[in-house]
Amino acid sequence: MGNLILSWINHVRDPAAVLSASVAAGNMPVQNLADPRVGKRWRSLDMNAWGQGTLPGDEEAGVFALRFPRDTPLAGGTVRHLLDASAELGGSGALHDSGAVPLGLAPGHGYHVYMPGEEVTFRNWRFQYGASGVAALDTGLAWAGPVWSPRINYSYDPADWWEDLSTGSEGARSGADWWDEGPRRRRVAFALERLDAEEAEAMMDLSRLAGVSRQVLAILDPENKPRKTIIGTLTESSPVRHPQFGVHTKVFEIKESL
Repeated sequence: MGNLILSWINHVRDPAAVLSASVAAGNMPVQNLADPRVGKRWRSLDMNAWGQGTLPGDEEAGVFALRFPRDTPLAGGTVRHLLDASAELGGSGALHDSGAVPLGLAPGHGYHVYMPGEEVTFRNWRFQYGASGVAALDTGLAWAGPVWSPRINYSYDPADWWEDLSTGSEGARSGADWWDEGPRRRRVAFALERLDAEEAEAMMDLSRLAGVSRQVLAILDPENKPRKTIIGTLTESSPVRHPQFGVHTKVFEIKESL
């Protein structure tokens, strides 16, 4: 198990970024990938479709993630990540070419995470599918951003659970339960209790940039990305505390975006 990985800047959501694709079905265009609502998806009936994001300028990213809605079957197959310095070179992979890597979607989760090993400065990211096993390929969200990890991992006793958004009522006479079934949503909680001063500043930046309204990406166990990745929002902008000399702390609770 490696150290926690966090990303709180998603270049795909830059208002000046341009999203394009080889194809789209109906009223589900690729521009939906910049929407934080995973259910507002890009749909393709072509299993070899590609999507791409072109940024207004050079940016660095160490993680490229695709989040798939869980209300439709999850695809198998592969995806290829191609990074270039301009839209004109889009698809050449001149800066970085991952080759075909497995989508590797864990049942019930829907996260594909690719990390090139070091941060890459790029302007165009194309992801080329070689999907299989589904009639329609739905992609809910795309993420490309810089990454951060603490020197010392989060403390023991992290929490990881599924929140059930169903609502219910009980019959006054029969005592029978009646349920309006809702979706399940992941939530995670953990504490970073051995931050140094520089890391504390990074956590202040996270609070300033993400707050409680903008998404963050967290990989709790980099050796199990399909099951231990979450994209969501902080339930609160918790303080960075300074309990003793040279030591800072911050606690997190993240609720998954649906």
